[in-house]
Amino acid sequence: MMKAGKIARKISELLPTIDAYTYVKVSIFITIILLSISVRLNNLPLGYYLGEFDPWWHYRSAEYIMKNGMHAFLQWRDPMSWYPYGRDAAASTPIGLPLAAVVLHSFLNFIGISLSLLDVTILFPPFISVIAVIVMFFLGKDLSGDDWVGLLAMLFLAANGSFIDRSHLGFFKHECLGIPLIALSAYLYFKSIKSRSINMVFAYSILAGLVLGYLCITWTAYVYMVGLIALFSTLLAPFVDRETVNFLLVAYALTIGISILIAIQLPRPGESAVFSIYYIAVIAGFIAILTTSLLKRVERSLTLPILIGLSALVLSATILLFNTGVFSSLVGKLVAVINPAARFEQPIVESVAEHKMGTWYYLFSDHGLLLMLFAIGILSSLLHRDTISKVFIVSAGLSSLYFANMMVRIGLVFSPFLSFISAIGCYSLINYSYPVVMEGIKMGRKVASARKIGIWSLLLATVLVFYMSFHGINTGIGVYGFSRTDKEGMSHMEGAGAASLPTSSLPTQYSFPDWIETLTWLRYNTPPGSVILSWWDYGYWITTLSERPTL
Repeated sequence: MMKAGKIARKISELLPTIDAYTYVKVSIFITIILLSISVRLNNLPLGYYLGEFDPWWHYRSAEYIMKNGMHAFLQWRDPMSWYPYGRDAAASTPIGLPLAAVVLHSFLNFIGISLSLLDVTILFPPFISVIAVIVMFFLGKDLSGDDWVGLLAMLFLAANGSFIDRSHLGFFKHECLGIPLIALSAYLYFKSIKSRSINMVFAYSILAGLVLGYLCITWTAYVYMVGLIALFSTLLAPFVDRETVNFLLVAYALTIGISILIAIQLPRPGESAVFSIYYIAVIAGFIAILTTSLLKRVERSLTLPILIGLSALVLSATILLFNTGVFSSLVGKLVAVINPAARFEQPIVESVAEHKMGTWYYLFSDHGLLLMLFAIGILSSLLHRDTISKVFIVSAGLSSLYFANMMVRIGLVFSPFLSFISAIGCYSLINYSYPVVMEGIKMGRKVASARKIGIWSLLLATVLVFYMSFHGINTGIGVYGFSRTDKEGMSHMEGAGAASLPTSSLPTQYSFPDWIETLTWLRYNTPPGSVILSWWDYGYWITTLSERPTL
């Protein structure tokens, strides 16, 4: 027995050790990932379906790519949609999402995981959203220098109501992939600026450009991310030294250049990635960085004349480009985002519910007390962060907040930035109370226990974190609603978390098979080629499941 004990001790000494602190962090990291996936599977009890309407078109696009190839998709005019003219698939659909599903489907089957393409598209959103959650850890950690901020950022995004609503089981739309790409491109670009080695600047910038380029062919909200990079770079350039400005110039040129090169290869966005008015921000950002780099090399007395001359040149060039029509104006939704007054001149934009302007009530019902921590995070960053982190946090936080208010649909863009900035704010509150744990505080004749006060402070922070997580999850899975009572006297909550098809597009957690029966009847009781008149969203169901063209 003694020999066995000695052998066991020697073996344990040879094994790699992990301290309890690291073990706790890794456990929390894994738990948050599992939480992120599980809350997005909430609607599984009602059935294994694609959600809403658009996902059925994206699935159909993915199926066409899988059967006929990407080149065929770029030339495909679908005769089953928008009868009698058909639908130009490549011109009306960003290819990034269906292409990602096809690649993932091929990879899974290659490694022996046999899933149908429909299975992949249904499971795609909750699992791909994990990428954004993991990126939050690294973004929070690098911005603050502390793992706990990263873990808090992970938790806040995993439990964010807006993000859950757009990444739950079956929600195979652009947003479910777009948000991970936005988070990843933001992180990689930030890392490229923070790098102190030109080789790392090149590496991170190329990766950021590739991710941003894929975002361009996935979701129209790429316009925001391109604008954020231009804004962040322009604001940062005057506040950093010459070497950092040179790195910034390289990172900016590589990231934007690679992304545009990818974007113009496909019909959507195509040339609009270059010849739209928002591209002026990209050019202005490059000129601003280049000018700053040059000004840091010249005498101070020449700075003002150079600035005046360049400003006049840029203004003249902009007016000329507008007058010659080189830059097309932004249309529809994009104009409504940048210029709120313009939306009243565009009834087609204003008539769609998800295109309406957001309100503070909408923001608070979606994000709750995270908005308070967001404000604290902004203020804390202004006081205590390095210049690059400070400018990144302020530019990303305030710009995403602005655009979230300009249109309900793209309010989702605010979620990743809200998450890591709120994590910084939450950590700041905890950090300020931490010294109390270490010292006593005198209150008149009484001496309060420092440990007790510290415990209560941390307990309060814990309660706030759990409350905000619970609020976000409840908002995302749609259990908020109106209570009603059925014939048996049981109270139920109506919610929006269920897939639309099994509930016949009704806001309820119960199954109503009316539409499933309708689609089955159309498939087997109408002659092939029969044209069905329907609302265009229902047309996605009819075309995909009943195999009938729709008008």
